[in-house]
Amino acid sequence: MRISASGRKTWNVRSPSGNLGFVDGFAMTVRDASSDDGSDLVAVFPHADRLRWRITLANRGTEDLLVVEIGGVVRGLMSIRWSDGCDPPNPWLYGAEVAESFRSNGLGTALWNEAERRCIQGGATAASLDVDVDNVHAQRLYLRLGYEIVGPHQHRWRSFDPDTRALVAEGTSETWIMRKRLM
Repeated sequence: MRISASGRKTWNVRSPSGNLGFVDGFAMTVRDASSDDGSDLVAVFPHADRLRWRITLANRGTEDLLVVEIGGVVRGLMSIRWSDGCDPPNPWLYGAEVAESFRSNGLGTALWNEAERRCIQGGATAASLDVDVDNVHAQRLYLRLGYEIVGPHQHRWRSFDPDTRALVAEGTSETWIMRKRLM
């Protein structure tokens, strides 16, 4: 861990070989999202209402919102929900997104590694996620990271107005719950 010039804590992500992770010559860093990340976050995750709610939950301490940056610019994000996830009592890793032009460069893996480290640090023995049944690319990543499909899940989603918290849309999607033992 190091403190950046702006005072933010950052982690240098190391590859299995022990080398620092670099993309296009720029160091890859995983850290907590901050209020300074606004437009960078929206560029990666364009659902402003959901993003605003995730930031609110992170500020309350009920979730961690992680970002991965390349050369000081946010290129990916994900959240850890500490309770009320899809597979209680395990922390739920969700909402991972990497900017399309930066996919397949290890950014998603870096986010997952940091999320799992935090889960272990928080005392969790397993972490869970859910993935759309038709998202084969993401399923391959999660299998490679050691997650196993443990069953089907009807994911219920809701979208709220970020100011009033009034429900504006809701639905369901067919997902798989995937779980990884951490210890």
